[in-house]
Amino acid sequence: MKRCGQRREETVRHIKSHDRQDRLQRESLPDVILDVVAQFVGHDHFNLFARKAILAMQGAKDPTLSEDWAVLTRVVKGAVARESYLPAQLSTTEAGLLTAAPLKWGGSSDFVGFVRATSLIIVPQNTGVLEAGTKVRIVRLPQ
Repeated sequence: MKRCGQRREETVRHIKSHDRQDRLQRESLPDVILDVVAQFVGHDHFNLFARKAILAMQGAKDPTLSEDWAVLTRVVKGAVARESYLPAQLSTTEAGLLTAAPLKWGGSSDFVGFVRATSLIIVPQNTGVLEAGTKVRIVRLPQ
């Protein structure tokens, strides 16, 4: 039989171990959630919607991504039935003009194409094609 002191020490160790595990799970849970959600939704939609909700639940002061205006460097085509978010790289011309260069992208499951993006071009619903030189709304992605 174990003595009362040994049993108490084992109980305390167990509680401390459980507290450590619980704290670790609480601290790493947001990362796990972010990873799982990103696997099930397109990366563009994740950054616009799920990311904002998760950051708000974590107490972020301003979880929104900043929007801006840029000039397209190439033609883009969005989905007619809904608003589209297309990955792009932003740059600034010598004259100080913000430009958005659409990236080659195979859709929301194209992780490689999305990783290179610094922004998303917003193509409004029922727009179809936007020509190079068109001023468009963009969402800046976190770097």
